[in-house]
Amino acid sequence: MKRMSRRALALVLLVIVASEPAFAQRPDGVPIVGALFLGSEESEARRLEALRDGLRSNGLIEGVAVHLVARYADSDADRLVPLARELAAAGSRLIVTIGTTSVRAVQTALPGMPIVMNGSADPVETGIVRSLSRPGGKITGISILGSGLIGKRVEILKELVPTAKTFAALLHSANPGNEVFRQALATAAQALQVEIQVRETRTLEEITAALAWAARLPAGGVLLIEDPTFLQYREAIFRAALAERLPTVSGNVGFANAGALAVYAPDSLAISRESGRYIAAILRGADPGELAIAQPTKFSLVINLKTAKALGLTVPPSLLIRADEVIE
Repeated sequence: MKRMSRRALALVLLVIVASEPAFAQRPDGVPIVGALFLGSEESEARRLEALRDGLRSNGLIEGVAVHLVARYADSDADRLVPLARELAAAGSRLIVTIGTTSVRAVQTALPGMPIVMNGSADPVETGIVRSLSRPGGKITGISILGSGLIGKRVEILKELVPTAKTFAALLHSANPGNEVFRQALATAAQALQVEIQVRETRTLEEITAALAWAARLPAGGVLLIEDPTFLQYREAIFRAALAERLPTVSGNVGFANAGALAVYAPDSLAISRESGRYIAAILRGADPGELAIAQPTKFSLVINLKTAKALGLTVPPSLLIRADEVIE
């Protein structure tokens, strides 16, 4: 019989661990939950703490009833698949994914791994699940149905810059939801009779180059379509946008304090806390495919008057009245 090398044996063992996540746990018997972030440890710290809050509120005290293990891709989408395998090798019973790109990575690396989505593009339109009410397979969680939100953000940008005929939109090139986002942008552009030029980016250098491109169009403003990468680079992005004299509207509440002119978004921390309910149900025996996917019900409009002043813009009173928060 031919002997197997140590390296080959290690690879076989890794495949076994990755393909049988339901049997993996620590020696103390406490189940392990993985969390896969496209962003950095710093940019995702508040979301991770909210996830811990959600676990606690559902009776899962960390270190007692569950162990949480996190991995961060630092905005490099190519790292997500190997990091997902690391989480499986560490013994994860299920993986919480932040963003659609992370969902796809876990699906690719670990087809049998239960997934709890912590915010994603429309999972039906992107082909991740068959329906919101009965997703099937191993995936459930919370989805941000991006089409309607994108249309609302375009409306807000048009209110802020009513004379503009052209806007720019930045997408992260690795996001599987981009086709859905592009369709939503096209629908909104037609409804408002404006042109929206789209640019896909990946690195901070590409993002800042895209902002310079938008200024040359010239674009009346920029829509930053939500992605964890943009959250990690938020300070640099909005400094560059201000330098290019570009009004910006985005979909993450954290962007407002970083310098976005306006944000219209669900509460990402509330979504993370809600993920704890799904994790608890699955660890207690529920079938992920039978757990209906939830959607946010509350959205916040934040206006940054400091940014408006720096850009020489006057925010319409009708928009200020609707704002949930105004940064002065």
